[in-house]
Amino acid sequence: MKTFAERLNAAMNMASLSQAQLAEQVNISQSYMAKIECGFLSNCVSLAVLNNISSELDVSIDELISTN
Repeated sequence: MKTFAERLNAAMNMASLSQAQLAEQVNISQSYMAKIECGFLSNCVSLAVLNNISSELDVSIDELISTN
């Protein structure tokens, strides 16, 4: 079973986006994006940020947070 961080990283790779690029596009700091991607904040990401990330990566929020 993939973690949120693994699904996020895979979506970033599919979109050919780095942490810095995605952070800039969703208007968050690169260090905050790094913590999200590493899984440190996977349970604390706001819905607004999660929505922006999913929109930029062209994936649904469900695809990112699903535990299946």
